[in-house]
Amino acid sequence: MVFMKYIKLLLTLALNQAVFIGLNSKFGRIPPIGKFLSPNHGFRQNETDENLSTPLQIEGLKNEVTVLYDHHLIPMFLPKMTPVLIMHKVI
Repeated sequence: MVFMKYIKLLLTLALNQAVFIGLNSKFGRIPPIGKFLSPNHGFRQNETDENLSTPLQIEGLKNEVTVLYDHHLIPMFLPKMTPVLIMHKVI
């Protein structure tokens, strides 16, 4: 019974390795699917950037929000900050 955990672990690792090798291997005339689906080197690398500087009106927002995108096109939301006085209690 104790060895069952290790057998499951080894089976999972072997299956993971088989999928990794299978997706990065060429099968006949079929190119490696893993390289095709890669977001940095695959078919999406030539995706054109949209003009994301147009203002939008979204119902439910109470203040202005700026959305910035990094080089991986991951959005960062920056709300417009209102000055707030924060009182810290000194112990």
